[in-house]
Amino acid sequence: MLQKVSCKKYFQHKFEVVVDTIAIEREIEICFQDVVYKLYSSPYELEALVLGYAKLELLQAGCVPVIYKQKGYKFWVGQEKKFKLQDCQQEPSIDIKGQDILWLEEKFMAKKGLWDSTGCFHRAAVWMEEQRQFVFEVEDIARHNCIDRIMGLSLLQSKELSGGMLFVSARITSSLLKKIIKTGLKVVISRSAVTSGALDLAIKNQITLIGFARGGRFSVFNLSKGAGEFG
Repeated sequence: MLQKVSCKKYFQHKFEVVVDTIAIEREIEICFQDVVYKLYSSPYELEALVLGYAKLELLQAGCVPVIYKQKGYKFWVGQEKKFKLQDCQQEPSIDIKGQDILWLEEKFMAKKGLWDSTGCFHRAAVWMEEQRQFVFEVEDIARHNCIDRIMGLSLLQSKELSGGMLFVSARITSSLLKKIIKTGLKVVISRSAVTSGALDLAIKNQITLIGFARGGRFSVFNLSKGAGEFG
């Protein structure tokens, strides 16, 4: 997912030739009902990315995506009636202390990955309190792709996302939150900023929205009904 390249670095008032690391980006084509959709992504575990994108952006309600053909970075996708996922329909709950949110955010960012090599990648993960662990962890050069990847992994493993807490490294905009809402996740925690459009959507859709979760602090922009309070 990474490539070594030569470049000129300017440092201490002079240039020098160095070898640096950059992220590999590929164009991914998804063919659905004779229409081609294009994504730009890190070229790894593409099945989850394609299935997640198709589920969240292309399919009719009550259907799941199926990849029936692949050629390189081009995928042909169809849809089937929804199968039954594992029972995990509990109401989202945040019956934990504020310090636990910060502990989870630190744990979320502590794992070494593509993020650390280039600073070019976004990161997302879903924490399930029942299992006391992050059940899905993904990275991608595009923040929207991270949500697609999480959705795709939940489909591949037949696990519901409702009841989980989503941690993301990226800012939360309305376009990103719209995608998150489609996954069924009701709790979103970002180490970055939140926009007014995202806040409006969070209020309307009963999403607990937390931003700036880093450096010993976080801001609760919206707390959904039944989510409880932070101790």
